[in-house]
Amino acid sequence: AAEPAAKPAAEPNTVFKAELTAAARVDALAAERDIALAEAARATELLAEARQVEALATAAAESAELEAERATELLAESRELETLATAAAATAEDEADDLRAERARVTGEGAALVAALAD
Repeated sequence: AAEPAAKPAAEPNTVFKAELTAAARVDALAAERDIALAEAARATELLAEARQVEALATAAAESAELEAERATELLAESRELETLATAAAATAEDEADDLRAERARVTGEGAALVAALAD
């Protein structure tokens, strides 16, 4: 019976080249992995920064909303005070008119009394 033919042994130079190629590929993959990990870390940092900015923007918007509400309240109070001041001024004018009329009446009565006493 014929024995199967033995495979020729690979040349040492070819094995060495294959090992170098495999090692270079492993190094390249490791470098790619390191780059990907660095990019992932940077992306995580950027995401954290974006969340901080979003939180600050939300807080600023809420603060602006509160300030706008307060400004609206102050405007309403101002208008109310203006209405009250206008009413108070009108009342003061009415009272001044009443006092002028009273003074004229008293002055007229005084003049009539003086005229009556002079007769």
